[in-house]
Amino acid sequence: MKNKLFNLLLILATLPVLTTPMMISQAESGYEFKKYFIFFYPVYNIVAAFLAWTCRRYHRHAVAWILLILMILTDITMWQLVKM
Repeated sequence: MKNKLFNLLLILATLPVLTTPMMISQAESGYEFKKYFIFFYPVYNIVAAFLAWTCRRYHRHAVAWILLILMILTDITMWQLVKM
């Protein structure tokens, strides 16, 4: 049960990567640093998802959950950055 819940949350936390083009179009053109963060965001999210999944596989459950929580917080933060 825990493994299925973790996999579901991991997939849901990775899905916002698909909205990156929309984030780029909504970012204000006055601040160039935002675009750098937005371009780096999909790379970070995919690598963090892979590492969390790998940690879960090798019984590093605490590290996997920490990475998952950081992914969710990063998703929220990126949307806040775009709205600024």
